[in-house]
Amino acid sequence: MKLRLQGDSVRLRLSRGEVESLGHGLPLESRTRMLSGGELFVTLQAGPAWNAVLDGSHLAIAAPGLAQWAGTDIEGLYHSSGASSLAIEKDFACLHRDAEANEGTFPNPALAVKE
Repeated sequence: MKLRLQGDSVRLRLSRGEVESLGHGLPLESRTRMLSGGELFVTLQAGPAWNAVLDGSHLAIAAPGLAQWAGTDIEGLYHSSGASSLAIEKDFACLHRDAEANEGTFPNPALAVKE
């Protein structure tokens, strides 16, 4: 799970395996160790409504429809409330990276052969 914070927006980009887990109704958890020795925990799970709660070093995100979304070609799920926004997206292969760096990503639509 990749986490991007920019202004009042939170964006999660998920690998194929992570999206498959959501499709089976499983929550996702990620832990990042900080230089200071602390840790940042991020969880994503299905919920009846969009929600994001920061409690100390734990960011918990809930979104409706995750299992259904996992089985579609839809790139992402998006929600805004006031100035805040959340995005949960499938992580596509980067065009400028090698195969190893793109492991576990979704095929990039920009590379699709046009007929």
